[in-house]
Amino acid sequence: MKRMYILILDDLSVGHAINTACHAAVACTLKYQDSPEVEEWLDTSFRKVTCKVSRAIFDRAILKESDYVIMTELNLDNRVTAVAFKPRDEYHKMFKFLTLYK
Repeated sequence: MKRMYILILDDLSVGHAINTACHAAVACTLKYQDSPEVEEWLDTSFRKVTCKVSRAIFDRAILKESDYVIMTELNLDNRVTAVAFKPRDEYHKMFKFLTLYK
């Protein structure tokens, strides 16, 4: 089942985290909207997994996977806040151990 992972940096306030997760999902969907993977994801699962991660884990994740959108927050001086990965069936094994955002 295809799913989109959204990784939120752990030092964001809850308000910024919620907004950046929403923006990341939309930006990633729009960027890859013409790909077969996104078309299938939209039609069959639309599943998203949102995780809270440290900067080290964030950096490691973007090295392990391709096809992603990095978000910045204008109100935080264009600071990097999140990354959303194009929906896919399989991710690097490290993704199984990420902490869900609660």
